Amino acid sequence: MLFKGTTHRSAEDIARSVDSVGGNLDAFTGKEQSASTRRSWTSTSPSLDVLADLVLNPRFAEADVEKEKGVILEEIKMEATPGLPGPRDLLLQLLERHSLGKPILGTRETVGRFDSASVRGYYSTCIRPPTW
Repeated sequence: MLFKGTTHRSAEDIARSVDSVGGNLDAFTGKEQSASTRRSWTSTSPSLDVLADLVLNPRFAEADVEKEKGVILEEIKMEATPGLPGPRDLLLQLLERHSLGKPILGTRETVGRFDSASVRGYYSTCIRPPTW
């Protein structure tokens, strides 16, 4: 969602400014961390400026949230495998009551409840660093 735009830049502006310096932006989420990264071959200041804008001023537009919900729901469907659970699945079932046992992607129910306001609220409470 961070790459979809900020209050200062469109998704196209973000891509263009990072590409112009041979850069790359990426992000990942794990059980205990989420990260946004940047790489560039030349000047780092434009890509660092964009990365800071992404983290500090995400837009989270309703249309973008709705589109991303569809992507996540497809990923959840692809992860669901029929048949007997494997050792990893059994271990995760044992951990179910602990946050590490919860699926990173969420569930169809939790993803279905996302909207722009809830994503923005969660981000500002749990993800975005405090202003100094």
